[in-house]
Amino acid sequence: MFFRERSNLKRLRHIVYVFLKYGFSPLIERLHLYRVVSIARRLRLKREAEELSLPERLRLAFEELGPTFIKLGQLLSARPDILSDEYIQELRKLLDEVPPERPEEIVKEIETDLGTPLKRIFKSFDKEPVAAASIAQVHFAVLHDGREVAVKVQRPGIRETIERDIEILYYIAKLLERYIPETRLFNPRGLVDEFSRMVSREMDFLYEASSMERMAVEARDEKDLIIPKVIREYTTRRVLTMERIRGIKVDDVEGLRASGIDPRRVAKRLAEIYMKQILTYGFFHADPHPGNIFVTEDGCIGLCDFGIMGRLSERIKEGLADLMIGVVNMDYDGVVRVQVNLGVVSEDVDIEELKEDMRDLLAPYHGRPLKEINPVEVFSQIIRIGVKYGIRLPKELMLLDKTFLVLDSLLRRLAPELVLLEIAQPFAAEIARKRKSPGKAIEDLLHETQALQTYLRDYPGQIHRLLKKMIEDRFTIDFIHKGLESLIDEVDRSSNRLTFGIIVSSLIIGSTLIILSGVGPKAYGVSILGIVTFALGALLGLALTILILRSGKY
Repeated sequence: MFFRERSNLKRLRHIVYVFLKYGFSPLIERLHLYRVVSIARRLRLKREAEELSLPERLRLAFEELGPTFIKLGQLLSARPDILSDEYIQELRKLLDEVPPERPEEIVKEIETDLGTPLKRIFKSFDKEPVAAASIAQVHFAVLHDGREVAVKVQRPGIRETIERDIEILYYIAKLLERYIPETRLFNPRGLVDEFSRMVSREMDFLYEASSMERMAVEARDEKDLIIPKVIREYTTRRVLTMERIRGIKVDDVEGLRASGIDPRRVAKRLAEIYMKQILTYGFFHADPHPGNIFVTEDGCIGLCDFGIMGRLSERIKEGLADLMIGVVNMDYDGVVRVQVNLGVVSEDVDIEELKEDMRDLLAPYHGRPLKEINPVEVFSQIIRIGVKYGIRLPKELMLLDKTFLVLDSLLRRLAPELVLLEIAQPFAAEIARKRKSPGKAIEDLLHETQALQTYLRDYPGQIHRLLKKMIEDRFTIDFIHKGLESLIDEVDRSSNRLTFGIIVSSLIIGSTLIILSGVGPKAYGVSILGIVTFALGALLGLALTILILRSGKY
């Protein structure tokens, strides 16, 4: 075990202790992590929440472990290809709400990052935050020119904390791949890479500012959609200053009605905004939490918090459009074709059986009006059927699935009778129409021609290099034995302990013979050499016993 800093080992001990506390000892044992927690601490361990289910205990463990694990849980809650529905539903309950930092710490962070005293930047600054999450908190302020702004400030030290935890997660991912071979199917280290990129983007407020500006450009024709303007001169990687949006929280139905705003109109417009972002821009606000959406007095919709954004390629947008059209038309073969085209399908997938499952899924909706079909529920089930058959769908679809679920819950609160498929249909039809246009066909042909040209240009050189290696006897083939690493480690560890035990036994037996023979100088009639040798054997034997106890296998 190697860590650059001693604090990382201390943090790993705490992580293992928390998982043991919540009843995950079988996992800790398989990962060979028992040894990082002392025997004394293990003996004092008090089991928590034993009456709860494993998914509930996992959520509680993540909450206790803090920001990094809360964010990890949120990522996993969007990955039905890794976790079952029970775990996903539970991890979606993770709360990213923590007590605010002390005002003087926040002021210091702003002044340090912007390089200017607070009074020179803001005419007034509200030191009580309006929102406090694990990575940042938001304060309202007024600039000297009178503009009202919201200031998002990163918590002091949070970047270092998360980077340390990610290093530990990499170590745990390696252990998962080494000792639990079946987890390699989910690529644990790749998952940590994905998580690291996601959190790095979320902690980089310049990246979030760019996302806000891009969305403002994409949605420039949407007159009733407000994207906060970024105040670039007071924005850094740790401080984001943006225009303040005054309005009513979108889920405050009574507040909307009291202001003369129709919640159903808001729901319909919000659904149109998201369908356009997803199916037209291919760039969408992926956290439609009620706290991130406001409705102004004149009925405009304002979006906040662009830390998590989804991006969809043309191929995925076209696939989504085909999926929606397939569901509306009850086209089982078409839906399966979309799944196969979008995902990575192994050779042993039984396509006919997959189609049969798709028929079973869609059959209950056959002949029913669109208002009785919940597209979000159908979309989630289609993804899960793909997961069942080992079809690896793009991770962008997993994030979209989670976005749809949160959005659907919000829309149902505002207008239960809203028919989302009716709103989505025009956008899907437009994609289908553009794909069939002569211009799109020519564009695709040019793209394929360029790809073919690149291939033909590179192919002769690649063949030449391959033949040269073979002629010069530098062509090698590596064979990898999968699944034997843990067995080899266990045999190696067992043989070392056996050798150690034999040495200890030899020392004890040898010292006994020396004492009985009376060899060498004596003290009180007993051989000193024998006593020393016996003590050494006893100490080594005790050390071996402690190692075995700490391993958890006794």
